[in-house]
Amino acid sequence: MSHIIEVKNLTKSFSDKTVIDNISFELKENQSLVMLGLNGAGKTTTISMLLGLLKPSSGRISVLNHPPGSDAVKSSISCLPQSSTFPAQLKVKEVISFMQSHYASYNTEIVDIFNLKDLLNQPLKNLSGGQKRRVSLACAFVGNPRLVFLDEPTAGVDISQKKVIWKFLKNYQNSGGSLFLTTHDLMEAEVLSQNLLFLHQGQIVEQGTREDLKKKFSLKKVKFKCTNTKITIDQSSYIAGDNSYFEVSTNNEVDFVERLLNHYKSSISDLSIHEMSLMEVVDHIEERK
Repeated sequence: MSHIIEVKNLTKSFSDKTVIDNISFELKENQSLVMLGLNGAGKTTTISMLLGLLKPSSGRISVLNHPPGSDAVKSSISCLPQSSTFPAQLKVKEVISFMQSHYASYNTEIVDIFNLKDLLNQPLKNLSGGQKRRVSLACAFVGNPRLVFLDEPTAGVDISQKKVIWKFLKNYQNSGGSLFLTTHDLMEAEVLSQNLLFLHQGQIVEQGTREDLKKKFSLKKVKFKCTNTKITIDQSSYIAGDNSYFEVSTNNEVDFVERLLNHYKSSISDLSIHEMSLMEVVDHIEERK
């Protein structure tokens, strides 16, 4: 599988401030990469360099085997920035038609995909934030790009429409497209990510596939109910939470459950073991900084 993005030792400084500090990563064709990090971590700066809008201070970037921003790349990529600005008086159908005019062929179903049919005659100034975001998403995908950069793709969109958008993005990827996105929505990252990259103060602190990172932080959550509100196992005490449930994180769930049942078998009910969620992985990474 060929690389659609390759970044080697990328650094970006403004005056005496280093915003991106010697980062390297790659994205293979027909895959997705989600970049996570707090505001100011360098996510938008990284996307700007990948698009050729900012010149790196040092390092190398290849997009579709070409320099970013080159003519060979422009016709095959698209971008959804954090905020998109079109003249407020334009109608939705005029914006879509304008974007379609840039391509020899385009996605004729884009209006239906993003549920815009009832909005076509509305000027942009009359739309809610979520409706404007759906228009922007339609514009990003109208030209059937090979690679799409998405900066907070569903910001301001209600959960029902988010699910529609996520389904479209997964179908887009399954049909051969590649995604590079940033988001603060960990549910969105869980749904869309194959590969994850955690950026902190311009440096990569963790990266890998979603499953590899979950294995690396290999804690499991043991959840159970007990007639006791406080239990002690090998000098460790645990206190029940809501509805008398206990939740215990452990890297050896089999051993913990054996010891639990040895001490409290007749008092235990509704016992289950859960994989760590992406949110919990992020929490562990945050704790190490």
